[in-house]
Amino acid sequence: MMTFLHRKYGIEAFDYRRGKSAILVAAGTGLMLSIMDQCVPIRWCLDVDTLTVEQKARLPSWLQCVGNVTQFVAVAGWFSSTNPKPLAEAVSALRPTKVVCYVQFHGVGADPFLNLRTANTLAEFLEQVKER
Repeated sequence: MMTFLHRKYGIEAFDYRRGKSAILVAAGTGLMLSIMDQCVPIRWCLDVDTLTVEQKARLPSWLQCVGNVTQFVAVAGWFSSTNPKPLAEAVSALRPTKVVCYVQFHGVGADPFLNLRTANTLAEFLEQVKER
């Protein structure tokens, strides 16, 4: 399934070959790896900070397909200097029941994750993921 989506959209998630059919989409490799260490239910992960401009343009379509074929999508990130809008727009296209979201936004302008969060702290996020 993820191999097909990689070929179609050119976005490849890393496969931990464990857990449920769930994916973590993170902004920041350090945060992503820390969450993967704590959340065995998640099988795949992707750091959106490593995507090219072209891949970011395909992110909403890719993530919508991923959301349709996985049990849930976990989203985590800290934004202060990078643009959070591409990820927020992609997440907003998903069914809310399929998303667990923890994002801190400390940038300029309106918070694009204001209505997308399911957790306000990392501890809450980790518990929500583990309860799935």
